[in-house]
Amino acid sequence: MAVRRDILFALGLIVALCAITALFGGGLKSDFYLDDFPNLSVLSSVSMPGGFWFATLQNASSALGRPLTMFSFALQAESWPSDPAAFKRINLLIHLFNTLLVAMVSQQLFALRKLPNSQWLALAVALLWAIAPLHLSSVLYVIQRMSLLAATFSLLGVALYLRADQLFAQGRWRAGYLRLTLGYGACLLFGVLAKENAILLPTLLLLLDGTLCRQRLRPPAWKRYQLAFLWLPLVMLALYLVFFSQALNYSSRPFDMGQRLLTEGRVMFHYLAQFLWPVGPELGLYHDDFPLSRGWLYPVSTLIAASGWLLLISAALGGSRHWPVLSFVTGWYLLAQLLESSVISLEIYFEHRTYLPMVGVCWGIIFWGERLLQQRPSMKRLVLTGFALYLLAIASVTWQQAHLWSQPLLMAAEKMEQHPNSERARLSGAQQLLKRGEGDAAVRLLLHDKSWSQLPASRQGRLLLLSCSEEVPLPNPGYWQGITYSREIIDSLQQLLGALGTNNCPRWPIENASQLLVTLQENPAYSGRHAVHFMQAKLALLVGDLEEAKTQARAANQNGRPDVEWMLIDIALSTGDREGAAIALEQAQQKIDRLGWRSLRYRPLLKAYRQRINGAPPP
Repeated sequence: MAVRRDILFALGLIVALCAITALFGGGLKSDFYLDDFPNLSVLSSVSMPGGFWFATLQNASSALGRPLTMFSFALQAESWPSDPAAFKRINLLIHLFNTLLVAMVSQQLFALRKLPNSQWLALAVALLWAIAPLHLSSVLYVIQRMSLLAATFSLLGVALYLRADQLFAQGRWRAGYLRLTLGYGACLLFGVLAKENAILLPTLLLLLDGTLCRQRLRPPAWKRYQLAFLWLPLVMLALYLVFFSQALNYSSRPFDMGQRLLTEGRVMFHYLAQFLWPVGPELGLYHDDFPLSRGWLYPVSTLIAASGWLLLISAALGGSRHWPVLSFVTGWYLLAQLLESSVISLEIYFEHRTYLPMVGVCWGIIFWGERLLQQRPSMKRLVLTGFALYLLAIASVTWQQAHLWSQPLLMAAEKMEQHPNSERARLSGAQQLLKRGEGDAAVRLLLHDKSWSQLPASRQGRLLLLSCSEEVPLPNPGYWQGITYSREIIDSLQQLLGALGTNNCPRWPIENASQLLVTLQENPAYSGRHAVHFMQAKLALLVGDLEEAKTQARAANQNGRPDVEWMLIDIALSTGDREGAAIALEQAQQKIDRLGWRSLRYRPLLKAYRQRINGAPPP
């Protein structure tokens, strides 16, 4: 009987995985979006000497650089940038594996609560979670492989903790401690190397220990173990954020910490609403227009949301003994997004932040549904029929939205209609028009009947790039004398310089680019002069003025990075100056040595330059 049940359960899992693949597969032939480009452009260097490890270790998204995820991307470098579907297929495979992990963890938790049919309940949790259209942004947005992998190791860590709990219940202290320490430690390490969210794994284990596992038998020295292995990483994280990180710096954001916290209360209820009853046009990547909370009553939903969370948190904290499931579900949802939805100065709204938090919500829904059927067995047919219809409704939204992802221009148009103030939707629409060869339409979409000074920096930067090949009403030179620093403008100018002198940029004479850089350099309010010097050096190299290139390169301050030295080495080697190249290499070595473990990303390149210098022909 047990073997037959296991076979049926395995078949059920296979059918569920096939259904998930069919739903998400419609969106695989879509495009790269948003942060895909700045994070993955380094894959173009994989074929160069030391390029593979440079691509793996160079990511600047965080202090650690998320090397595990970047390693997985580097393995697919040959598919960049021509084949987005190759990256998305791997993301989908990770999502399918995570679905199996959700089923495994859910079964362990149901068994812990001594519910019958724990396998089928776990399958229901996994299916409800996996087909949610909210997760399209995690699977089809390539760079969010970071979130997928962080969730993978977090779920594995929870599963290993629950297995150790079983060993503790059997009195096998040593085996339990060994499994927990090695398994949890490995999952925490690999999870953090995928994305920093995994540092919250200890909070999830502490939550389990204080709720669903509260009455379980615990081994000797358990409290000391918790302090050393669960609480200590969290204390170290807090100290890092407060004293060593720029994560709490809001100077580049149009909101402060208080406004962000007030807004996130509404956002987290919005996530729940979109998960439980998704509205297709409101889904997607383009939520940069989500209205901020400027005060408790602006809008009034801020106070309502804050009151709702206060009640739920109070019930969860006060009822952990009597209502452990409520405490667990509430705690899991909030703690799993503690980093991205609290005090750190990130953007307000992204759907991928719900990927792991929704596991607890789904488990709670199925748990309470089963309890309802135990108390009202006469409602079984009604509840099961309703649940099946609900899954079909959710699946239909996922299928429709996945196919919309495969039509990027149509998706951008729909999202612009739903989010008229979204800069991301407008930029995405312009990008798709440009791909179709409709440059004039892209320019009109970006200008949107506004003058240049009225445009946000992101659109100004994109228009600068478009002006390479399209007629764009650029501002007069005096405009650049009064602007302040903008990362978007710098990035666009750097791309523009890369296109100068090629067929991709026939409308920009080199003299015009040089004059623009000089104007920015003379602007007393512009704080990005080091970047301008560096671009002037590149421009001087382009026209063959090596002395000017060296002068501008030495004036550039690359904030500890050896980019200037690489350029000086290239200039010296081009003139046969091996001594000058060696001096620049030594300066690069000193900079790299000060980077600590992050210097690993530059070591292969350093070695390649040393070999070039040693093998350079004499002048």
